[in-house]
Amino acid sequence: MSQRKTLIIVPTFNEAENILDLYSNIRKYAPYQDILFVDDGSADDTRDNIAEIIKKDQRVHILKRSKKEGIAKAYISGFLWGLNGDYEWFQQMDADLSHDAAYLEEIEKLKKENQVIIASRYMKKGGVEKRNFFRRMVTFLGCRYLKFILQCPLKDLTGGFNCWQRDVISSLSLEEIASRGFIFQAELKFMAYKKGFKITEFPYVFKERQKGHSKIDYRIISEGLFMPIFMNLRCR
Repeated sequence: MSQRKTLIIVPTFNEAENILDLYSNIRKYAPYQDILFVDDGSADDTRDNIAEIIKKDQRVHILKRSKKEGIAKAYISGFLWGLNGDYEWFQQMDADLSHDAAYLEEIEKLKKENQVIIASRYMKKGGVEKRNFFRRMVTFLGCRYLKFILQCPLKDLTGGFNCWQRDVISSLSLEEIASRGFIFQAELKFMAYKKGFKITEFPYVFKERQKGHSKIDYRIISEGLFMPIFMNLRCR
């Protein structure tokens, strides 16, 4: 029954090329879970494609935002939307097909004994597929840097393929989230770790996007360098 109480939150910004494939993949492995697309003012056909899906599937929803403000605000908006419903779990997924929906079955099993479930690239049998060397090293070293600064044992702090129990999300003081980019994922995980929630990681293989363009830029990298220091000081 937990599938019927899960909300899959997918932030979108100009992802028209991927939406239909993503939806089909999710439905193959999670036929009963609700999906919320949080769109940050896409200028392509993303919203139109989502509208076509909604016509045939009442478990699909869209939250329209006026402009792009970073993945953190998109997810926070999605979490708040879901907290107004009766969902027991909140599943994060990227729109670019980098998160293989087949892993949703494994996540479903892990819900029985855990409160936070993290798909980890940095465990045995996990990894990154078809990503260039520079991006791979930036991500890997970023996780190592975070582990050192935060003194947190989690292996994949920056990954975005995570599942959260409702009680965890409702306790994390979302209004205090200071980050905007990928470091948001680490901030959430670090807060959950410090609060003592039961967290598990399992190995998965991240797939590099095949269509569309990456949204990472120098401001996101800069935030990743300085935000962890603030996070650590705030939680002392």
